[in-house]
Amino acid sequence: MAGRGTDILLGGNPEGLAAERMAERCFTRDDLIKLARQLFAGDEEGARKLARQNSKLSPDLVDWLLETRQRYEAVIEEIERYELTGFLARQLQAPPYAMDYNDALTLVRMVRDGDLEAARSLARERTGSVEVIAQVEQWLSDYQRYQHARRSPQDQARFIAGKLFEQHYNARAALIRAVLAGDQERAEQLVAETPGLSRDLIQEVRQIKAQCEADRRRVWEAGGLHVIGTERHEARRIDNQLRGRAARQGDPGSSRFYLSLEDELMRRFGGQSVSNLMERLKLDEDIPLEHRLVDKVIESSQQRVEGYHFDIRKNLVEYDDVVNRQREIVYRERRSVLEGSGGDLDAKIREFFAAEIEILLDRYLEGFLPWVQAQIAQAVQEHTNLETGAVNVGPVIARLRPLLPPDLSLDREVLAAMDADALMDYLNGLAEEAAQTDYPLRLLVQEIARFIPLWPSPPYVLNLRTAAQRAQVQRAYT
Repeated sequence: MAGRGTDILLGGNPEGLAAERMAERCFTRDDLIKLARQLFAGDEEGARKLARQNSKLSPDLVDWLLETRQRYEAVIEEIERYELTGFLARQLQAPPYAMDYNDALTLVRMVRDGDLEAARSLARERTGSVEVIAQVEQWLSDYQRYQHARRSPQDQARFIAGKLFEQHYNARAALIRAVLAGDQERAEQLVAETPGLSRDLIQEVRQIKAQCEADRRRVWEAGGLHVIGTERHEARRIDNQLRGRAARQGDPGSSRFYLSLEDELMRRFGGQSVSNLMERLKLDEDIPLEHRLVDKVIESSQQRVEGYHFDIRKNLVEYDDVVNRQREIVYRERRSVLEGSGGDLDAKIREFFAAEIEILLDRYLEGFLPWVQAQIAQAVQEHTNLETGAVNVGPVIARLRPLLPPDLSLDREVLAAMDADALMDYLNGLAEEAAQTDYPLRLLVQEIARFIPLWPSPPYVLNLRTAAQRAQVQRAYT
């Protein structure tokens, strides 16, 4: 299917077909680089022989490469005499820019220093446009790259061949446009000015244009482009894009979709109602249905799917908002700590520890049984197959084992024989037994022991320890 915003031209696209023919008939970038490397390595005769042997190359390309290198070398000599800034300023004195030398010198310096805003202002004031800025940037890039490339014949060949290939590629495109527009004079001029462009290409482009026009007439007479869809998409937008490929720019065309009740969209939404309708009307399966009711069912199904995806995107945005608010709070708290504007940090740390200890006390002393039962329900639910009802007891045991005393039995074979409800009842019974022992208290001690080393030492304890150490030192030396 053509991309978004692309019209399908009846009979074919003559410009695209001509560009493809140009690519087949003309040399590639690698062909020209290979020729330039042999030439700049000092083997001019071998380069001319290669150009004669390769049907896509021509001997005049060798002269073009030599002339281009000579022109760049002359530019380098001028740059060494006037420096790069002065040389570019002299270039801007010539048409079409015809700038004053001092203004041109200032403009080039602004571009080299990266002060593009001031350079644009000066260019508008002196030339009426900012096109000169792009030209100066191009010159700067070219000459600096060539100065670096001329150190090696291989790099020099790659640079000059690349520049000439770009010119040749642009000339191909201009030749195609000129021929398709009927501008014979411009086409002849391009062929004469560009080495490697044959006059035969003009005739080939004309033939492609004539063939496309003939094909277009035949397609028009046959009814134009007809789009056939084998199913309907979940989004109406996609279907409309498919329909929109036909009958563009005043051309004839049509579209038709063929659906089955077994298609994914019909099976998920609305297909059963159409199937029931066929049964009531006693219609055979091979009879096509064309009715407004079917269209409404399909449109309703697409709307439901679009609404479903919209809700997903909406929930995702809402979730991202929550995460973003949490992130902002954490970053704000971190910045206040780093900048020292968060108040008494010791007091805040004590508050954090106190809040965590309060949570642990509530969990293991007062609410141990409800908390463990909630963990049991969540573990069993996450590892239960909704279709078969079977429970994967391995992950359940691994998750609940630390929450129950080691002496309580959690036999894998016994638990695997239970369904989800029986397993939850059995595990809840074990949790009730554990709540009657000192096991919750032992869990509390283990949890507190995890962060006790992080607890800040009270100042008076530090003072006592320091005083005791000082007294010990005094006793040792008295």
